[in-house]
Amino acid sequence: MDREKKRGEIIRRLREERLLTREALAKEAGIATSTVTYAEEGQTHIRFGTLRKIARALNVDPAALFKAGAEEEDPLPKALARLI
Repeated sequence: MDREKKRGEIIRRLREERLLTREALAKEAGIATSTVTYAEEGQTHIRFGTLRKIARALNVDPAALFKAGAEEEDPLPKALARLI
């Protein structure tokens, strides 16, 4: 499974744990509902700024959206941590 799909699964799981609809998450994050759909389905590369908005709306550290790729030695979470 590719990173975008894994990330999408994480976003969906976190959203569902918070009992949010895609529409509610999108509204809270200030993004389009279609963006949440694309992110959850791993259909497209989502920009970091958008992922950060999603993370804030879910009340998690943005690095939490990258946990699935950790076993693949994804350098992005470390780089993101330096930016935050």
